Amino acid sequence: MRRRRQQKLERKLQQFRSKDGGPDTGGTLKIYGSSLCPDVPYKTLLLSVGDTAAGVVREMLDKYGLSRHDPHHYCVVQ
Repeated sequence: MRRRRQQKLERKLQQFRSKDGGPDTGGTLKIYGSSLCPDVPYKTLLLSVGDTAAGVVREMLDKYGLSRHDPHHYCVVQ
């Protein structure tokens, strides 16, 4: 399980690396979801500059084990 997750992250990071020496096209975002799961202080998402807020919410719900919840009932705030 851990190895599969590491391989998935490596593949995603490869997509973000610039091939022409320019700036990378993605990075990480920490989501502090204490209202979703008080026992887990935060989750880290690997995102590209093309990811949408709706996609971030979906991925965040998956990471917190709430994939059955409707992402339209959630939002990202700063």
